[in-house]
Amino acid sequence: MCGRYFIAPTLEDVAALRGFLEQVRQRLEKREQLSVTFSGEVSPGMAVPAIANDRACRLAGFAMSWGLPKPGGGPGLVINARSETAPAKRLFAEACDRHRCLLPASWYFEWGPADDKRKRALRPVGEECCLLAGLYARPSRPGELARYAVLTRQAVGVSGRIHDRMPVVVPLERMDGWLDLARPYDQALSVALTDMELLACE
Repeated sequence: MCGRYFIAPTLEDVAALRGFLEQVRQRLEKREQLSVTFSGEVSPGMAVPAIANDRACRLAGFAMSWGLPKPGGGPGLVINARSETAPAKRLFAEACDRHRCLLPASWYFEWGPADDKRKRALRPVGEECCLLAGLYARPSRPGELARYAVLTRQAVGVSGRIHDRMPVVVPLERMDGWLDLARPYDQALSVALTDMELLACE
């Protein structure tokens, strides 16, 4: 699963992301009441930068909030979606084809089993950041932000020794592979990275 991730200030220095982050800031100039996290630890319910298609199907930066309301109005938020079953879920079926997004991060966190609850930071080997794949829902009322869930998959390698699930992570150079809505969902998932490295443990 993915319940926390981190945005370091150095994410602003990643050339491929700089323009998207600036777009988010420009959109916020007209919505001063919104608080969006551009650096620091991210947890469910927070608003953060995201990359998605605009109405002209061009990649653009938006602010989105982490977590979808639970069907039926139950307590809490839906923060993750299993990539294997998302197309069959009413909450995510349409989003798999039409509302994909990417969440820029420096690394993500996982916690070990019950006998070792240390917090571990991971990111793709050789990459300067993470792009977490997500599915989002459009705002239901004017003035609200779109809401997203982070996609997860079966964990492998280093990540698999910590937890049985891991986020779907897309490489920078393949972001258009995930966000190209002309690509079938299963095909778009094939761009995901699986080789992670452990950065820290606390």
